[in-house]
Amino acid sequence: MQGINASTTAFIINSETTATSTAGYLGNIFQIITDVASDENVVFSVDAGGSVRYDMSAITAASDVAENYKVADESIEAGDVVCLNSVPLTVEKCSQSYQSKLLGVISTRPALWMGGDLENSKPVALAGRVPVKVSLDNGAIAIGDPLTSASSTPGYAMKANSAGKIFGYALEAFDATTSSAGV
Repeated sequence: MQGINASTTAFIINSETTATSTAGYLGNIFQIITDVASDENVVFSVDAGGSVRYDMSAITAASDVAENYKVADESIEAGDVVCLNSVPLTVEKCSQSYQSKLLGVISTRPALWMGGDLENSKPVALAGRVPVKVSLDNGAIAIGDPLTSASSTPGYAMKANSAGKIFGYALEAFDATTSSAGV
C-alpha cells in the first residue's frame, strides 16, 4: 500500500448519484452496518444533507462541546474568558469583575464543534472541561470554587467570592505555581 499524497482526496462520496430522497428524508450516502446485535444493524450513517447518525456512543479525547462566535479581537485565544459584544454573535475578552455579558471560555479542541461557518470566529465552550486562564485577584483557587471574569487582566478568570455571574467551577487548584486551571 502506498502513502496518500496530502494534496489528494482519499475518499469521495458523490451524493448526486448515490442518495435518494423520500418524504423529506435525504437518503444515506454512507453507512456502517454490523450483524452483531441484529441483522443489518446500521451503527453509523451520513445522509445527503450532512446529518450524521450513530448508535451507542462516540469516544474522543476532547472533553467539551463548543459553538463558534465571531471575535472582536484576533488576539483572543484558547483559555480566554469571553463576554458578548454589542455586535451580534461576537465576543470580546471580559474586562470587568462579574461582567454581566459573561459567556464562557475559548475552547482548545472541542469534541463537538458547532457553527463552523462563521468567518473570524473561535469556539466558545458551552459544556464540558476546558483549560482557562486564571488570576489570583480573589485569592488562591481551590477545586470546586466558582469562577467568574477578572478585572485585573482582560480574558482571565478569578475565584468568585460574592454574588454575580459565573461560568463554571474549578476542577484543579491554582495558587500561582501553574499558568492555568481546568474548568
